Amino acid sequence: MEPMLVSRNLASDATILRLMETDKPLAFKYLYEKYWDRLLEVTLHSVQNPSDAEDVLQEILVKLYTAPPAIRENGKLYAYLKQCIRNKVINEYHKNKVYRKHLKVKASATLSTHDPVTGTTDLSDIQFYLNNILGNMHPNCRMVFTMSRRQDYSNREISFLLNKPYSTIEKQLRRALVIVRQEFLKHPDYARMVS
Repeated sequence: MEPMLVSRNLASDATILRLMETDKPLAFKYLYEKYWDRLLEVTLHSVQNPSDAEDVLQEILVKLYTAPPAIRENGKLYAYLKQCIRNKVINEYHKNKVYRKHLKVKASATLSTHDPVTGTTDLSDIQFYLNNILGNMHPNCRMVFTMSRRQDYSNREISFLLNKPYSTIEKQLRRALVIVRQEFLKHPDYARMVS
């Protein structure tokens, strides 16, 4: 099938949805050109931080790219994407609220169950400490670190999925790794793991 030549102003939602099944890169090019600015404006109303708003919108588009859309060909794509933004913002709010509550509870307890006799440290404490570090990290660095180290994506795959230059992904991952290392070096029980 040869690619459809459609001006960005003429690309209908139905055309974009059909292209998602046959030519995702072209479909997302049209989607980006047609809706990015409007969707970013919608996201900014809820998130307010431009960088966080872009992150939320990118996550939605990555999810849409990797999973088939739950919208019919005659559906309103813009309305569907606005609803996705609304749901994502609400989910992030609740997740951060629960996370902050968990941090308060955990911070009031002893951070480490390091046993000086055996020289061992409980893995759950290390995970908690790492999650705390990631929670204070810039969202872009946190997302790249998570995709790289926890979801096993390569830098090239992350670059493609987030639609960011490869060099940017490398810099964000390097920055995240430096932050994690510096924070672990500050903690007496964990410093030996990274030194």
